[in-house]
Amino acid sequence: MFERNRSNAVEMLVRFKDHATGVYYKDFRMLTMGWTDGHSFFPVDFAFLSSNNTSINGIAAGIDKRSSGYKRRKEALQSAAENIAAMLDRAIVASLSASFVLMDSWFTYAPSIQEICNRGLHVIDVVKNDKSDIWWTAAYLSESALCKLRLD
Repeated sequence: MFERNRSNAVEMLVRFKDHATGVYYKDFRMLTMGWTDGHSFFPVDFAFLSSNNTSINGIAAGIDKRSSGYKRRKEALQSAAENIAAMLDRAIVASLSASFVLMDSWFTYAPSIQEICNRGLHVIDVVKNDKSDIWWTAAYLSESALCKLRLD
């Protein structure tokens, strides 16, 4: 979270609730992808996340649509799952090698996991116990059943 609470004219700034303090701020959300060897963390790619619904000021009208800045602005309006797929593609093109993708429970959804598996990578994540089902070797399982299966 990059707090910009005094800003009024910053492009694509959104209202964001800090759940630790319960206060709303004007800021950007940032999604970071990094590489780790278990001891060190190296940031590899990032994406700012915004929303048309909560944006204070949208994209400026005079931006050249061919510029990389405009492409970053359009990327900020995509969902986190779509950004994860694009970030993985950029890392693969840059010849970064990895066997696993480690994710927090905020991103543990079946479409995100499927996108990562389609790229030949394994997923390690914190699983939420909700009502959705995951396709697992010819059967749909709930996330709690999947956890029990992995523990057995």
